[in-house]
Amino acid sequence: MFAENTTQSCVYYCPHTSTTYAFADAYKTRRCLATCLDYYFGDVSSGHGLCASVCPGTNYFRDNRTQNCVYVCPSANSSLGLPDTYGDSTTDACVPTCPSGWFAQNEINRTCVQVCQAGTWGNTVTRTCITNPVTSCPTGTWADNFTNLCVSVCNANSSNGQYFYGENITRLCLASCPVPSFAYTVTRVCIDICPYTISSSPGYFGDPGTSPTRLCVTSCLTTGLYRDTANNRTCQPTCTYNSTYKTYQDPTIMTCVA
Repeated sequence: MFAENTTQSCVYYCPHTSTTYAFADAYKTRRCLATCLDYYFGDVSSGHGLCASVCPGTNYFRDNRTQNCVYVCPSANSSLGLPDTYGDSTTDACVPTCPSGWFAQNEINRTCVQVCQAGTWGNTVTRTCITNPVTSCPTGTWADNFTNLCVSVCNANSSNGQYFYGENITRLCLASCPVPSFAYTVTRVCIDICPYTISSSPGYFGDPGTSPTRLCVTSCLTTGLYRDTANNRTCQPTCTYNSTYKTYQDPTIMTCVA
């Protein structure tokens, strides 16, 4: 039984309110408390208020801020300088930062998850699930819908092997790069001008006729197109000829030459 101060009597169960909990320790102290003592947390899951050292069940977390067991950990309190907290199932506690390999998901009762839900992506720096890749994926990463992560290299579709490419306006991994960009398969990004590389001289050229996306290629894949360095390194049906550049079609190498 427990000592209850309001009625000054011994009771089997403390009054079932959100602020009264039965406390018992190794020293046989048995009383009803408004707030559990250190290392104990108010638990009402049984239908009666108890002070428990471990919150029972799943998705029920120890909250040091309120000294209670909670299903949803508290959000930030700027006036008190307290950060957002999230339910960590590896420790059954409310934590300000999820453990490595887990991400804070606001949309699922403020819990730490291993895979962010659809439409959100895990930022491995902040360990949060983000909703806006443009502002929240780290620099040099893109939102990948296969892993729901911000990744430095976009993944391929495992079912058909189709590559995806990082697009810098939306910061998404896309199957098709939007005009005027081309997919550069070496780094799997969308770029406006395909690069010159010594190892693949004369480098890469944007072929507008390839499918399912416009590709950077070393030789134009679309029939009848010539590699034109002067026209932003793209494949063209005619070669650039103006006051600055005078080039001519060489059908033996399908290249515009001076």
